Amino acid sequence: MYEWQNMNSKKSKRASFLGSVRMFGGRGVAPLSLAFLAAACSQDLVRGSHSDETAAPPPGLFGPAQNRTDRGTDMSTAEIAGINDQQDERALPPKTAEIYKGHSRFTAVTKTGQGSVDERDGAYTLNFSNADIRSVVDAVLGDALGLPYLVDNAVTGTITARSARALPEDKVIAALEDVLAINGAALVVRDGVYHVLPLQATTGMAPLLSGQKARQDGFGIHVIPIQFASADEMQVTLEPFLTPGRGLQADTERNLLLFRGPGGEAADIVSMVELFDVDWMAGMSFALLPLSHADVGDVLVEMEAIFAQDGETPGPTHGVIRFLPIQRMNALLAISEQPVYLENARQWTERLDRGGGSDGQRQLYVYHLKNARASEVGEVLGELFDVRTVGDSNSSSTGLAPGRDSGSFSGFSGSDGSDGGGLGSRDTGSAGGLGGLATSNRNASSNNRRSNDRTGQSAAFGQEGGNGPRLIADERNDAMLVLATAQEYRMIEQTLKRLDITPLQVLIEATIAEVTLDDELNHGLRWFFEAGGGNRQDISFSDVNTGAVAPSFPGFSYFFESGDARVALNALSAITDVTVVSSPQLMVLDNKTARLQVGDQVPVPVQQSVSTQDPDAPIVNSIQFQDTGVILEVTPHVNASGLVVLEVSQEVSDVVPTTSSGIDAPTIQQRAINSSVAVQTGETIALGGLIRDRASDVNTGVPILMNIPWLGNLFKSKSTTNERTELLVLLTPQVVRDSSEAREVTQELRRRMKGFKRLQERFGVTDDQVAPSQKDGSNAP
Repeated sequence: MYEWQNMNSKKSKRASFLGSVRMFGGRGVAPLSLAFLAAACSQDLVRGSHSDETAAPPPGLFGPAQNRTDRGTDMSTAEIAGINDQQDERALPPKTAEIYKGHSRFTAVTKTGQGSVDERDGAYTLNFSNADIRSVVDAVLGDALGLPYLVDNAVTGTITARSARALPEDKVIAALEDVLAINGAALVVRDGVYHVLPLQATTGMAPLLSGQKARQDGFGIHVIPIQFASADEMQVTLEPFLTPGRGLQADTERNLLLFRGPGGEAADIVSMVELFDVDWMAGMSFALLPLSHADVGDVLVEMEAIFAQDGETPGPTHGVIRFLPIQRMNALLAISEQPVYLENARQWTERLDRGGGSDGQRQLYVYHLKNARASEVGEVLGELFDVRTVGDSNSSSTGLAPGRDSGSFSGFSGSDGSDGGGLGSRDTGSAGGLGGLATSNRNASSNNRRSNDRTGQSAAFGQEGGNGPRLIADERNDAMLVLATAQEYRMIEQTLKRLDITPLQVLIEATIAEVTLDDELNHGLRWFFEAGGGNRQDISFSDVNTGAVAPSFPGFSYFFESGDARVALNALSAITDVTVVSSPQLMVLDNKTARLQVGDQVPVPVQQSVSTQDPDAPIVNSIQFQDTGVILEVTPHVNASGLVVLEVSQEVSDVVPTTSSGIDAPTIQQRAINSSVAVQTGETIALGGLIRDRASDVNTGVPILMNIPWLGNLFKSKSTTNERTELLVLLTPQVVRDSSEAREVTQELRRRMKGFKRLQERFGVTDDQVAPSQKDGSNAP
């Protein structure tokens, strides 16, 4: 029996089958709810609704900079490489790991609190029991909804359905489609007419519909575009959730899905696509892990074993991280959904990046020196690794160094932190390792190796046989370019770090004085000090058993423990005249030569020529200029204990007329000292013993009368004066190890200059009387 009632019109109708579609009139607004009960199905089906809004995916790998972490630091930095003080890193792989973090979200984010059940109240209820399918279609589409419809003759069967509560109009058609599907039928809408057909007959009748989240009535082919994900992968993901008899195809060229089924199921498929169709690249995290020493192929196998990426029994981390070798950069690309795994991969890569590559391939390394000069370090490395200079601008030959046979460098036998093994014999033409260098003809190699001057050129050092490492000293940038294997470079790098140290400086305070020898000093300064002159207990000879001084003959040297040259000068000035010839202060690098010259260049004729054919030809003189005055050259060598070895060359020369011959040329009187002395920093060494006798005739008498011929001798007297002087050189070296000590030395000199200023004010010397260089302070340090 069929019953349809409209509560407002109070009309009723009875039929021969049992069932009802009841419509309730309300307050003008019908809430929605859907539930139906099918006799052939024991489970309740609930259609969930999904939000139309999904969160926009965050920027991806190539998005804004905030999604990418800064480069790894020590490093550096390096800088794997600097790779941005900033040099161009496009030609070389980065020196440090680069990690790009994604947002790790791989499903669309829906609004919180969104329910999956439609809670609207409706105006229709379904209540059928063993009703004929045609009668149900007529009751729902015709009587209840008033829609035009056609029922295929092949559609047969009975339906039992009951809704728990009233349904809205759009949910009634959805419920009808569900009960038709149970009986192998489908509802197809064509040109506004609802066709009820067997499921097999819908192949040619199903219209083409656009895939959208809003429900569309009827059976059809729904086109669902995909934005980010792959259509193939999306098809594999959704197929397990399809109702039997539904079709889902992937169009890979257009990256879309084709779903054949009712509109309600199509809406569910669209919701699932929106849930999984997210930007995977934005969610994934990437790490570029450069390798400096090991081969990328070897490290790849080890990393996959650590993270259980292969093998018969994969571990718990299988699939969470993937590694891609980049041979061009000798680097690993790690990919993971979780950034924390990338940090673990970076740490393990650094631990495994040891040892040379399996094929011993050479790479280019650049080591920037911080303190030392590239040319000097290159010379040392050339000696150490037994290589030759092949790129010197002063050398026109690219052959082997003199005295050397062709050989090869077979490798490094020592391990990290050790001295390595010994070298093979030079006669065999090979070398075994780094431990000891071949010594045959070492002096010849050292003497024939040339270094570039400071012109920005580069010197290259390469192994004689061409099989060893190659070194280039880039003087312009103070860098060492090393072409070597990873194993070779590790040992070269350790050597570079030990050589690249802050150079020491030495402040040398020199006092050059001329002491008049008279009375107590008639026998010279050495006799005076040996006899205890001045009662100084802190003055002693330095050429005793200590062997600290090795003066050249003639001369002597003294050692002053007080470290102040004024002690000796005060002792001498109390008994004789002391004239300070010069008192310079020089700052010089360790093992470098400082030269001070105060004096004139005197022209000295060295050659005369005259034409023998022309009697009136002039005489042509060849002139050579000779340095005179005070000339001081000092080369300090500082030992680790603070002992300073000084190579001293001191010369004091005077120009006098020539009396020993008729040559029209000046006579240069010289007093020179060449010595090597050793003294502790801050202490004073004295060099002396250069005595000069000067005799002069002095005529005294009555003016005018003393000049009368013959009779003038009666009015004048003649006396001869002998003057003996000795040259004394006092040297005080002060080792300056760092910038703080250099500032202290500068402050001390400034304090002395302030003392000079106070002395100037005390004696009333005005600024106009001060030399311009002193007035403007240009000579102050």
